[in-house]
Amino acid sequence: MNVSNACALRTAAVLTLCMLATTGIEPVHAQRQAGSAGAGVQFGTPGGVSFKWYRTPRFAYEGLAAWNLNDFFFLSWHVLQERTIPASPLGYYFGAGLATSIRKKESKEDFVAGVSGTFGVHFFTDRYEIFLQATPRFDLLPGTEGHLGGGIGVRYYFRK
Repeated sequence: MNVSNACALRTAAVLTLCMLATTGIEPVHAQRQAGSAGAGVQFGTPGGVSFKWYRTPRFAYEGLAAWNLNDFFFLSWHVLQERTIPASPLGYYFGAGLATSIRKKESKEDFVAGVSGTFGVHFFTDRYEIFLQATPRFDLLPGTEGHLGGGIGVRYYFRK
């Protein structure tokens, strides 16, 4: 990704968060209900489309799809445990999962697969979740290599 694209993504992330922060909606301290599903965007490394589905109020599945049609396609899936921070509108989460990608290197495509973890903080405002997370991953195929990713994002929930 070149510098102008990275700058544009950061600017879009900041504008989105500012817009959500100024909507006048009060923070919600409760967790999501079982069956709640949300979709949104994550800006970072990698940035893409983010999905989350709650199995129970403290247990969720999270997925991310990211792509740059010239260089890579990336998918990750995590199982999350969530906790609230007492006397705070914030919560935190952590979990483990899998990551896979197809990336182009020197006019050759590689299929990459490995394990991944994630941890972050979030808060809910009505039907929106705003989050900041770190996502370390360890490639197992075609060779071993570690990466640190993550980002900031927002998801809209279709059901409270």
